[in-house]
Amino acid sequence: MSMLLSSLAINLFLPFMNGVTLGFGEIFAKNVLAGWIGWRIQSGRRAPQF
Repeated sequence: MSMLLSSLAINLFLPFMNGVTLGFGEIFAKNVLAGWIGWRIQSGRRAPQF
């Protein structure tokens, strides 16, 4: 029974943590690294102006 519980805990917890770390990595890259490199960050999608 303990093997089943530990297997369930690992299979449910690890994908959640993977998603959290990927999300924080994207936030960090957009807010910190993009400004450090010099890229312009757009706040949202806008129609092109002609």
